[in-house]
Amino acid sequence: MTDLDDLLSTTTPEPVTAVSLVPGRHQHTWTVCTCGAQRDMEAPRRGRSARRLGGDTERRIERTYGPRKVGEFGDAVDLIGRDFVWQSKATRDDPPAWLAAIVGPVIRPAPALVIRCAAAMAPIANGRAPLIIQTFVRRDGPKDQRTRDWIWVRALDWVDLHGGLVPSVGAWYVMDGATFLAVHGRDSEVPA
Repeated sequence: MTDLDDLLSTTTPEPVTAVSLVPGRHQHTWTVCTCGAQRDMEAPRRGRSARRLGGDTERRIERTYGPRKVGEFGDAVDLIGRDFVWQSKATRDDPPAWLAAIVGPVIRPAPALVIRCAAAMAPIANGRAPLIIQTFVRRDGPKDQRTRDWIWVRALDWVDLHGGLVPSVGAWYVMDGATFLAVHGRDSEVPA
């Protein structure tokens, strides 16, 4: 053993943390940091509001359409029903005019949002078909028209469940919530 070994045996190494390994890392001092970043003081409020809207919408969908709410578990599926796995998209914006005009099941090309949602749910669908529900919530107007839903279902899945003409591959049905309930009924895991 050498003198260096004796010296090292009596000392303890300084701990290395992730912060000390990242050069130039610093803490922001809000509202304006020395690095030039500015804090958006409204961002936390908007985030809480959006999260509340999503949770409230999922609970309303559970009551109205029947699937069980599982959105709090953090994956792409927000609700699970007997036939479908559901993903909810809620907004306080007005619906586009073309969507607002749709009532009954209409074959439409799905927007990119619907395709992305269905692809995200595919690995965890457990044999259930993907369903995307778009909810538009307004603060004003008649109470029965403040919340409006449109439901997107792959056309082949809808035909498997309810019959009809086999549409082209990749087609989607879109319909309002009342039509979905009238044709399909509640999508409860356990029939009521």
